Amino acid sequence: MPTANSTNITSPAPMFWVSSNQYVYYVLGNTKKRFAPDVMVVFGIEKRKRRVYKLWEGPVPVFILEVTSNETKYKDTVTKKKLYERLGVKEYFLYDPLGEYLDPPLQGYRLTNRGRYGVIPRIPREV
Repeated sequence: MPTANSTNITSPAPMFWVSSNQYVYYVLGNTKKRFAPDVMVVFGIEKRKRRVYKLWEGPVPVFILEVTSNETKYKDTVTKKKLYERLGVKEYFLYDPLGEYLDPPLQGYRLTNRGRYGVIPRIPREV
């Protein structure tokens, strides 16, 4: 849920926008069809502050990150994953900062040419 501390960052790169905890509406005329990702990146839109982001007025985010907790695990791993896949979000990442709910604690998915998410392989740590 968006908070008073929601961030709206515009980068110095042209047509590149990063936001956090901001409502994204995805069905014109239906205010219940919304989500608020922890972090999202959108290319190809004007750099400016927004109260909300409406997908019918701009491109789909290319990247979304959700910080997962016990309360949000199912929604993040199932509900939002299916929604973001259907909307065409190119990369979706889940992060469990305490490593209690996700194994591995950082998981990434990339949209394939078939419109489905495929797992982004882990890069092994060098010891």
